[in-house]
Amino acid sequence: MPKHLNSFVLRCWRLADGGQRIEVEHIQSGEKRLTHSPGEAVEWVCVRSDDAGHATPATPGERAPQRAEPER
Repeated sequence: MPKHLNSFVLRCWRLADGGQRIEVEHIQSGEKRLTHSPGEAVEWVCVRSDDAGHATPATPGERAPQRAEPER
């Protein structure tokens, strides 16, 4: 069974007022989203990679858990 590939580019800006902006781009579709937090960006990525509800974002300094490969 072929694997599905989703690639994303994240661009982050720190603003003078201390805020941040994160632009997320889905490479395959060209769709982009401007968010205000890393959590929003991760949620958007999960929906586009068909992982909605399955991803567990890591806390700062911690690696995200790896998903097990599906049984064949």
